[in-house]
Amino acid sequence: MRNAKLKYSASKKHSLLFILFFLLSFLLSGCSSTASLRVSPFYYFDYNGESYRIRSISSSDITQSRNELLGKNFLAADSDQDGTIDQIVLGEISLFEIQKIYNYGLALLEKEHKLREITPDKNRFQYVNTEYTYEIRTFHTTNGQVYNQLKIISNSQLMSKKPIVIIDKNANGKLDAVLKGDVSADKFQKKYDELLQDGLQKKDFIMVDNRILLNEKQDK
Repeated sequence: MRNAKLKYSASKKHSLLFILFFLLSFLLSGCSSTASLRVSPFYYFDYNGESYRIRSISSSDITQSRNELLGKNFLAADSDQDGTIDQIVLGEISLFEIQKIYNYGLALLEKEHKLREITPDKNRFQYVNTEYTYEIRTFHTTNGQVYNQLKIISNSQLMSKKPIVIIDKNANGKLDAVLKGDVSADKFQKKYDELLQDGLQKKDFIMVDNRILLNEKQDK
């Protein structure tokens, strides 16, 4: 996913991730005395006979930046604008069904050259070896649930750069479901175990109620 038109800046020392930014014009509105929002017009598309909308929101306050996917009965957010839905804000649809819709919309935007890459300013644990770049994040949903997301990106120039995304639904150290990619969760379970244990020793992760969570309070 490359070549979009709106600019977005971030300064963390993490690898480039795919995000959605599209269309030359956008709305500008004040969010607070210290932050302003830039909101792109909606991009409309149909999927399996239903209509959906995607838009990008960027802010001088990075915590307010996100992509939004809206359907007839739901609102979902991609909080770090990396191509993966992080949160269902409204509605009862499953995360996996929403991701399918989002993937389809992003593919349409990619064909129209309305995507670009950024380095998002978000806390994450990262490990790089010769084969893959691994990233782990902890998400706290609006209904009080907590889960970990493992993202794997191939470092090979011969392999696809589209990330594999696997969810640890209970943040208990067990990978449960593949959100993106054609692999089994078991393939990366051993590496996930190693990363969590290494992160715990280095205090990149903390144990809370038998869950292993990213230590977001530490200075990265």
